[in-house]
Amino acid sequence: MSPSIRGHFLWHELITSNPEAAKPFYRKVVGWTSQPWTDPGYSIFMTGKAPSAGLMLMPPELKAAGAPPHWVSYIGTDDVDATVGHATTLGGQVLKGVTELAVVGKFAVLKDPQGAVFIAYTPASGGVPSYPAALGGFSWNELATTNWQAAFAFYSALFGWEKGQGMDMGPMGIYQILQLNGDQIGAMFNKPPEIPVPNWLPYARVKNVAAAAAAVKGAGGQVINGPMDVPGGSIVQLLDPQGAVFAIHTMAEAAPAPKAAKPKPKAAKKPAKKAVKKSVKKAVKKPVKKAAKKPAAKKAAPKAAKRKAAKKPTGRKRGR
Repeated sequence: MSPSIRGHFLWHELITSNPEAAKPFYRKVVGWTSQPWTDPGYSIFMTGKAPSAGLMLMPPELKAAGAPPHWVSYIGTDDVDATVGHATTLGGQVLKGVTELAVVGKFAVLKDPQGAVFIAYTPASGGVPSYPAALGGFSWNELATTNWQAAFAFYSALFGWEKGQGMDMGPMGIYQILQLNGDQIGAMFNKPPEIPVPNWLPYARVKNVAAAAAAVKGAGGQVINGPMDVPGGSIVQLLDPQGAVFAIHTMAEAAPAPKAAKPKPKAAKKPAKKAVKKSVKKAVKKPVKKAAKKPAAKKAAPKAAKRKAAKKPTGRKRGR
């Protein structure tokens, strides 16, 4: 039985005012190439031959509503209809009802009770993401909100997320790590005043965050935070040339395991001369028959150590 997609970030999508201008920017910063999709006006960002994210022109209704260019995150569910119904009972809002597209799957655009937009998604095909993300993939997902405790209650009920470590950021409060099946998938925190509205911020994994930050400036974007060292690596938060907020992440490399020192063989102790003489005399005095009568005591077989059971556990998306 294949693992459930519930709660995994399966896809990320850039909705922008100028897709053609966005393509060279993300190629320079993240290394993505792009290729057209079957739907005219929609393109796929690629890492090598693997699809990484979507790219589309902002729909007229979003533009009329004053929405700026932005990224949107697709979160997996095994039943979109049930998730939509559950979200509304928890205080969420449906912005676009359940839609089904051939090859893509079923999705619905939702807003959480604090105002952040996301998409509940059941893909037509594909499995769960691998952890940690490969270069060019999405390695982190961060929610800036007005009440992270209430937001956690909403998302954990919908997607089964669990609390990981809560990191105290002083005046900014707690940065709450999110876990799914033992894997860290993101975090949420109470937004500072400079972040205008609650939103999900995706982080793409790059090889060198400092080099990528330099590329941001050279490609017409703006670095708004970083490079900054964080537990597990370094990050940069940025604005692309059209104004969409995005982030990049370099993961810290695991330190190589230390080589085990070879045990030095212990030198055999030489028996004292007196003890040798005494034992030899004793052995000579005893007849061979007596020695044969006493068999050597059998050693108890060592008990087998109990083995510990092993444990374990992003995909595709579309729109903000």
